Amino acid sequence: MKKGVIDSLSPDEAKRILNILVERDKSLRKEAEKLANDILKEVDMEGIAEDVLFELNNLDVHEVWDNSGGRSDGSYVEPGECAIGMVEEVIEPYVEEMKRYSKLGFHKQAFAICCGVILGLYKFEYKSTTEFKDWAVDAPGEIAGYILDEAVKLKIIKRDNFKKFTEEFIPNWKDDLARN
Repeated sequence: MKKGVIDSLSPDEAKRILNILVERDKSLRKEAEKLANDILKEVDMEGIAEDVLFELNNLDVHEVWDNSGGRSDGSYVEPGECAIGMVEEVIEPYVEEMKRYSKLGFHKQAFAICCGVILGLYKFEYKSTTEFKDWAVDAPGEIAGYILDEAVKLKIIKRDNFKKFTEEFIPNWKDDLARN
């Protein structure tokens, strides 16, 4: 079947068209809002964990070696520091998404994003066999603590729910994250 013009639109073009349509037709706006709410409610914690794990497993140890060491300005970047920065770069878009969902009032979904990212970090620490992981030894747990702190600031975490999550999904971090 031949694709039409609509199927070939860029995201920006599609957004512009949607904006024009919902401005023209208020009933269409209500329907679009309902669809948007329905779509935003679909957050798959374990799917997020798998995505995080996949991205972390694909970090290249050669980038650590290429971007660490002595600099022309006389500074020095530790390989571990470089590796942690690379992990943070992978995780930051998920944290921003968690904040966006919270701001929109989707606290349950923001909590699921938080848990998915932490679970992905946990799986990376305990299941990954990449050489990169050896350079980011403390990164998963430290970054999980940071994400938990952010979730607490956003008021999307209820301690009881998080305790259940830690016991079921990340038992080796249960005590460490309980202190946050």
